[in-house]
Amino acid sequence: MGKASRAKRQRSQQAAAQQALVDRVKQSLPDARLKIVKRPTGRKVSEILMEFAEPWLAEARNDDQRKAVIGLAVLAWNMAAFPEPERWAGMSPEFAEKFGNPAKAILKEMIARKLALYPEETRSILDYEITGGRDTMRVEVVFSLLPREIADLKQGD
Repeated sequence: MGKASRAKRQRSQQAAAQQALVDRVKQSLPDARLKIVKRPTGRKVSEILMEFAEPWLAEARNDDQRKAVIGLAVLAWNMAAFPEPERWAGMSPEFAEKFGNPAKAILKEMIARKLALYPEETRSILDYEITGGRDTMRVEVVFSLLPREIADLKQGD
C-alpha cells in the first residue's frame, strides 16, 4: 500500500472515529444542551493528553496496555479537577477493590503530573476514541469548554 493510500485510509478512520465519538456523547447526554464545535485554535486536548501520558505510554509493551494507559490518563485528568478529599469519593468500594493498589498508585502519580504540568487546564474529558496502534495510535477526545469559550460561542450566535 502506497503512502497516499495509507494517508487516505487514516483520514477515513479518523473521520469515522470522530463521528462515533460524537454519536456516543450525544447518546450518553441526551437531555443536556450540547453543542459540538471543532476547536479552532490552540493545542488539541488530545495532543496534550498524549503528552501527559507519555511516561506510561513509553513503558507499555502492547496496544492493549497503551489503551489502558490512555483510559487511566483520562480518569486521572478528570479526577485532578476535584480537590483531594472529594477526588476519591466518587469511586465505589467495589471499583476501588477491583482497581487494586498498583493501579491506584499509578493514578495518584498521573494526578500529580496533571496538576504539575497543566494546573490551568480545567476542561473535563467527556469521552475518547482510540484508533490505530503502536506508532500510529491516535486519540480523539470530546471535552467540556472553558467559560470564556462558551461566552465566545454565544457571541458568535
